[in-house]
Amino acid sequence: MDPEVEFHDVPEIPGSTTYRGHEGIRRWWTTIKEPLEELRFEAEELMEGEDKLAVLTHPVGRGRGSGAEVDWTFTTVWGSATG
Repeated sequence: MDPEVEFHDVPEIPGSTTYRGHEGIRRWWTTIKEPLEELRFEAEELMEGEDKLAVLTHPVGRGRGSGAEVDWTFTTVWGSATG
């Protein structure tokens, strides 16, 4: 990833924030993975634009203590901030 990467949490997530740079992405991964004993991301659909790529993503997992299933869908847009 570009050292200037910027990742915005889904606004509906409690405590959502924006993560910047490589260290920010590491923090995001730790935050999302910590309460889960299992987590995988499945790309369901790729949508190409002129200078961007949108990925419909389906994360699936299980809560570390509760065993509750995690199953949701979100879209990530990848591209240049200047593009």
